[in-house]
Amino acid sequence: MEKTVPTDRVESPQEPLPALDGPRCPRHPEVEDAQPCPRCGGFFCEACLPDLLVVERTHCADCLARDKAPEAVRTALLRDLTRVQVGVIAILILEALFSTSLALGAPRGVMLLGSLCLMSPIIALTLLFARSRSATVGWVLCVIDLGMGLLQLFGGGNALVGAAVLLAGVLAAFQLFKLGSLPRLTASPD
Repeated sequence: MEKTVPTDRVESPQEPLPALDGPRCPRHPEVEDAQPCPRCGGFFCEACLPDLLVVERTHCADCLARDKAPEAVRTALLRDLTRVQVGVIAILILEALFSTSLALGAPRGVMLLGSLCLMSPIIALTLLFARSRSATVGWVLCVIDLGMGLLQLFGGGNALVGAAVLLAGVLAAFQLFKLGSLPRLTASPD
């Protein structure tokens, strides 16, 4: 018995795939111009992010989606609010040191200790906020910043310090409003 090869099935040599000259986008391999994502190291092309301006195309679509997730925004807002409050504390400590060095006729140690005692609630609330990440504590700090800034600015204190603390209070208010507009986090079932 002889084996016959079917004539309707003729094998043709496969054409070799074209060699890739440079990095390619995993979602659009036909696009030759891909750029690396500085965060994850993957590649992306302009077709991945058609709705963004050219200057906004710095990260891949997956990293941009992670940045816009409510958890990431919430964490960034809380971190920035803590930094603002630490800045307020630094400004107040510098003012206390500067004002006590210029004090005439008053014991400097007592003035410095009094200034630090007045700042202790702000320091304690900032530490509590950094630990608890509670929006209520953030609002209390915001009200204290606004009140202290207005008092410094219009009540005869240092106008520069008052303006800086008032600006910090306004920034805190904007961050807390943004935090309140985010959807609530749901607890994950464990």
